[in-house]
Amino acid sequence: MDTSPGTADDDLRLSHASPARDTGNLAAPGLPQLDLEGNARVVGGAVDLGAYEFPVVCRPVWYVDADASGGDSGLSWHDAFQDLPSGLATAGLCGPGTEVWVAAGTYTPTEGSDRTISFVIPSGVILRGGFQGSTTAPSVRMWRTYRTILSGDIGIPAQTSDNSYRVLTATGTAPGTTLDGVYIEGGQGSSRGVESWSTRDTWI
Repeated sequence: MDTSPGTADDDLRLSHASPARDTGNLAAPGLPQLDLEGNARVVGGAVDLGAYEFPVVCRPVWYVDADASGGDSGLSWHDAFQDLPSGLATAGLCGPGTEVWVAAGTYTPTEGSDRTISFVIPSGVILRGGFQGSTTAPSVRMWRTYRTILSGDIGIPAQTSDNSYRVLTATGTAPGTTLDGVYIEGGQGSSRGVESWSTRDTWI
Protein backbone atom coordinates (compact mmCIF):
# COMPACT_ATOMS: atom_id res chain seq x y z
CA MET A 1 0.00 0.00 0.00
CA ASP A 2 1.32 3.42 -0.93
CA THR A 3 0.55 6.85 0.47
CA SER A 4 -2.55 7.22 -1.71
CA PRO A 5 -5.39 5.29 -0.04
CA GLY A 6 -8.29 4.20 -2.18
CA THR A 7 -6.21 3.36 -5.25
CA ALA A 8 -6.07 0.04 -7.05
CA ASP A 9 -2.77 -1.11 -5.51
CA ASP A 10 -4.21 -1.25 -1.99
CA ASP A 11 -5.39 -4.84 -2.62
CA LEU A 12 -8.57 -4.58 -0.59
CA ARG A 13 -10.20 -7.39 -2.58
CA LEU A 14 -12.54 -9.78 -0.80
CA SER A 15 -12.05 -13.50 -0.40
CA HIS A 16 -14.92 -15.84 -1.20
CA ALA A 17 -15.60 -16.47 2.48
CA SER A 18 -15.53 -12.79 3.44
CA PRO A 19 -18.51 -11.68 5.58
CA ALA A 20 -18.48 -8.45 3.58
CA ARG A 21 -19.83 -10.19 0.47
CA ASP A 22 -23.40 -9.23 -0.51
CA THR A 23 -23.91 -7.24 2.69
CA GLY A 24 -23.71 -3.71 1.30
CA ASN A 25 -26.64 -1.30 1.21
CA LEU A 26 -28.22 -1.08 -2.24
CA ALA A 27 -30.04 2.07 -1.17
CA ALA A 28 -26.87 3.89 -0.05
CA PRO A 29 -26.78 7.46 -1.36
CA GLY A 30 -24.24 7.91 -4.13
CA LEU A 31 -23.66 4.18 -4.65
CA PRO A 32 -21.26 4.07 -7.62
CA GLN A 33 -22.04 1.89 -10.62
CA LEU A 34 -18.47 0.56 -10.79
CA ASP A 35 -15.79 -0.51 -8.31
CA LEU A 36 -12.12 0.57 -8.39
CA GLU A 37 -11.36 -1.92 -11.17
CA GLY A 38 -14.32 -0.90 -13.29
CA ASN A 39 -16.51 -3.90 -12.44
CA ALA A 40 -20.23 -3.54 -11.80
CA ARG A 41 -21.02 -2.85 -8.16
CA VAL A 42 -24.37 -4.67 -8.16
CA VAL A 43 -24.03 -8.38 -9.02
CA GLY A 44 -26.96 -10.74 -8.72
CA GLY A 45 -29.07 -8.12 -6.98
CA ALA A 46 -26.57 -7.55 -4.17
CA VAL A 47 -23.55 -5.36 -3.46
CA ASP A 48 -20.41 -6.09 -1.45
CA LEU A 49 -18.92 -3.90 1.25
CA GLY A 50 -15.59 -2.32 0.43
CA ALA A 51 -13.78 -0.96 -2.60
CA TYR A 52 -14.16 -4.04 -4.82
CA GLU A 53 -16.91 -6.42 -5.86
CA PHE A 54 -15.98 -10.07 -5.57
CA PRO A 55 -15.39 -11.20 -9.16
CA VAL A 56 -17.25 -14.15 -10.62
CA VAL A 57 -15.46 -15.61 -13.64
CA CYS A 58 -17.93 -18.12 -15.01
CA ARG A 59 -16.95 -21.69 -15.74
CA PRO A 60 -18.90 -24.79 -16.82
CA VAL A 61 -18.65 -26.62 -13.47
CA TRP A 62 -18.47 -25.51 -9.84
CA TYR A 63 -17.49 -27.98 -7.11
CA VAL A 64 -18.95 -28.48 -3.62
CA ASP A 65 -17.48 -30.73 -0.93
CA ALA A 66 -18.19 -30.27 2.77
CA ASP A 67 -14.84 -31.91 3.59
CA ALA A 68 -12.69 -29.84 1.23
CA SER A 69 -9.70 -28.15 2.84
CA GLY A 70 -8.56 -25.81 0.09
CA GLY A 71 -9.47 -22.27 -0.86
CA ASP A 72 -13.28 -22.54 -0.72
CA SER A 73 -13.46 -21.07 -4.24
CA GLY A 74 -15.41 -23.83 -5.99
CA LEU A 75 -12.79 -24.11 -8.74
CA SER A 76 -11.77 -27.74 -8.12
CA TRP A 77 -12.43 -30.62 -5.76
CA HIS A 78 -9.51 -29.50 -3.59
CA ASP A 79 -10.77 -25.92 -3.47
CA ALA A 80 -14.47 -26.80 -3.50
CA PHE A 81 -17.10 -24.69 -1.82
CA GLN A 82 -17.80 -26.21 1.56
CA ASP A 83 -21.48 -25.28 1.52
CA LEU A 84 -23.99 -25.96 -1.23
CA PRO A 85 -25.80 -22.57 -1.16
CA SER A 86 -22.56 -20.88 -2.26
CA GLY A 87 -22.24 -23.25 -5.19
CA LEU A 88 -25.85 -22.79 -6.27
CA ALA A 89 -25.72 -19.00 -5.98
CA THR A 90 -22.49 -18.79 -7.97
CA ALA A 91 -23.83 -21.09 -10.69
CA GLY A 92 -26.96 -18.95 -10.83
CA LEU A 93 -24.86 -15.90 -11.68
CA CYS A 94 -23.33 -17.81 -14.60
CA GLY A 95 -26.65 -18.79 -16.14
CA PRO A 96 -28.31 -21.81 -17.77
CA GLY A 97 -26.20 -24.89 -18.40
CA THR A 98 -23.83 -24.24 -15.51
CA GLU A 99 -23.29 -27.38 -13.43
CA VAL A 100 -22.72 -27.85 -9.71
CA TRP A 101 -21.01 -31.13 -8.77
CA VAL A 102 -21.51 -32.14 -5.13
CA ALA A 103 -19.41 -34.70 -3.29
CA ALA A 104 -20.88 -37.32 -1.00
CA GLY A 105 -22.01 -35.97 2.34
CA THR A 106 -24.93 -34.34 4.11
CA TYR A 107 -25.74 -30.73 3.32
CA THR A 108 -28.25 -28.47 5.04
CA PRO A 109 -29.71 -25.24 3.61
CA THR A 110 -28.60 -23.18 6.61
CA GLU A 111 -26.25 -23.49 9.56
CA GLY A 112 -28.81 -21.69 11.69
CA SER A 113 -32.32 -22.58 12.82
CA ASP A 114 -34.52 -20.64 10.37
CA ARG A 115 -36.97 -23.25 9.10
CA THR A 116 -38.05 -21.10 6.15
CA ILE A 117 -34.64 -21.30 4.46
CA SER A 118 -34.28 -23.91 1.74
CA PHE A 119 -31.86 -24.74 -1.03
CA VAL A 120 -32.81 -22.78 -4.16
CA ILE A 121 -31.83 -24.18 -7.53
CA PRO A 122 -31.52 -21.34 -10.06
CA SER A 123 -33.21 -21.62 -13.41
CA GLY A 124 -31.21 -23.63 -15.90
CA VAL A 125 -28.62 -24.86 -13.40
CA ILE A 126 -27.70 -28.56 -13.35
CA LEU A 127 -27.13 -29.96 -9.85
CA ARG A 128 -25.40 -33.34 -9.77
CA GLY A 129 -24.60 -35.36 -6.65
CA GLY A 130 -22.98 -38.69 -5.91
CA PHE A 131 -19.36 -37.76 -6.51
CA GLN A 132 -16.54 -39.36 -4.55
CA GLY A 133 -14.69 -36.06 -4.33
CA SER A 134 -12.18 -36.71 -7.08
CA THR A 135 -14.47 -37.96 -9.84
CA THR A 136 -13.86 -36.35 -13.21
CA ALA A 137 -17.10 -37.20 -15.05
CA PRO A 138 -20.76 -37.77 -14.09
CA SER A 139 -20.83 -41.01 -16.06
CA VAL A 140 -18.45 -42.76 -13.64
CA ARG A 141 -20.23 -41.76 -10.44
CA MET A 142 -21.42 -44.39 -7.96
CA TRP A 143 -24.17 -42.24 -6.49
CA ARG A 144 -25.84 -45.07 -4.57
CA THR A 145 -22.54 -45.65 -2.74
CA TYR A 146 -21.41 -42.04 -2.42
CA ARG A 147 -24.66 -40.47 -1.32
CA THR A 148 -25.18 -36.74 -1.60
CA ILE A 149 -27.93 -35.91 0.90
CA LEU A 150 -29.81 -32.62 1.00
CA SER A 151 -31.19 -32.60 4.51
CA GLY A 152 -33.65 -30.42 6.35
CA ASP A 153 -32.36 -31.59 9.74
CA ILE A 154 -31.13 -28.14 10.79
CA GLY A 155 -31.99 -28.08 14.47
CA ILE A 156 -31.56 -30.74 17.10
CA PRO A 157 -30.32 -33.86 15.28
CA ALA A 158 -33.04 -36.44 14.57
CA GLN A 159 -35.76 -34.19 16.02
CA THR A 160 -38.13 -33.46 13.15
CA SER A 161 -40.18 -30.70 14.76
CA ASP A 162 -37.47 -28.08 14.10
CA ASN A 163 -36.54 -29.23 10.59
CA SER A 164 -36.76 -27.08 7.46
CA TYR A 165 -40.25 -26.65 6.05
CA ARG A 166 -38.90 -27.28 2.56
CA VAL A 167 -35.49 -28.72 1.78
CA LEU A 168 -35.26 -27.49 -1.80
CA THR A 169 -37.28 -25.08 -3.92
CA ALA A 170 -37.30 -24.41 -7.65
CA THR A 171 -39.71 -21.74 -8.83
CA GLY A 172 -40.25 -20.60 -12.40
CA THR A 173 -37.35 -22.67 -13.69
CA ALA A 174 -36.67 -23.10 -17.39
CA PRO A 175 -36.26 -26.39 -19.26
CA GLY A 176 -32.87 -27.89 -18.54
CA THR A 177 -32.97 -27.21 -14.80
CA THR A 178 -31.78 -30.55 -13.44
CA LEU A 179 -31.43 -32.53 -10.22
CA ASP A 180 -29.38 -35.68 -10.70
CA GLY A 181 -28.06 -38.18 -8.18
CA VAL A 182 -29.13 -36.56 -4.93
CA TYR A 183 -31.15 -37.72 -1.95
CA ILE A 184 -33.59 -35.32 -0.28
CA GLU A 185 -34.71 -35.94 3.27
CA GLY A 186 -35.68 -34.31 6.53
CA GLY A 187 -38.25 -31.77 5.37
CA GLN A 188 -41.00 -31.17 7.92
CA GLY A 189 -43.84 -28.91 6.88
CA SER A 190 -46.92 -27.88 8.80
CA SER A 191 -50.05 -25.82 8.30
CA ARG A 192 -51.46 -24.00 11.30
CA GLY A 193 -50.33 -26.90 13.45
CA VAL A 194 -52.98 -29.18 11.93
CA GLU A 195 -51.44 -30.78 8.88
CA SER A 196 -47.89 -32.00 8.66
CA TRP A 197 -45.78 -33.75 6.07
CA SER A 198 -42.22 -34.92 5.85
CA THR A 199 -39.59 -35.82 3.29
CA ARG A 200 -37.84 -39.11 3.92
CA ASP A 201 -35.05 -40.40 1.75
CA THR A 202 -36.35 -39.31 -1.64
CA TRP A 203 -33.73 -39.79 -4.32
CA ILE A 204 -33.53 -38.11 -7.72
